[in-house]
Amino acid sequence: MSSSGVYNIIVGSLIALKFLRLESNGIIKIHSWTDHNGWVQWDIVHTFLDKWDKCQGPLACGPYNVGKKGQCSCPLADDKAYFETVDHLSHEHGCTWSHDVSSVKPDHYRIVEIGALYHFIYVDPNASLPGSLSLEGCKAECSQDKTCKAASFSYSDGSLMHENCFLH
Repeated sequence: MSSSGVYNIIVGSLIALKFLRLESNGIIKIHSWTDHNGWVQWDIVHTFLDKWDKCQGPLACGPYNVGKKGQCSCPLADDKAYFETVDHLSHEHGCTWSHDVSSVKPDHYRIVEIGALYHFIYVDPNASLPGSLSLEGCKAECSQDKTCKAASFSYSDGSLMHENCFLH
């Protein structure tokens, strides 16, 4: 060990060392022990979802946040901001409700549609509500559930034959 606390590792024949890491935002990265002209270090050699929008990661934009073309933002509906950014310097930390919704009576709120979003690469049909629901049926289920703050509706294969409704 040198006086600065830095270790020098000498590797006679570099062995291929790799590992997968699930990042806090839900993205998986492959790291490899790489030789850079005698200096070895861990490098990221592959990032899953790199070919797609970074927002495809399940937690890439944080809670109540949506992503489009790699940019995270708080959703708007009816040109109103129901959410505000937690950290104005980094939108990846998510959004929070712009007003307290716990005190709102069920007959004083309504479901607003944010629009067509593509949030995840993988949709687990077993996690959706049982039975085939339409978009309107999904909205109705959320309206009747006092704990529901949001509902997402998806077509798992691009057709109406595999509809999924998720309550959040």
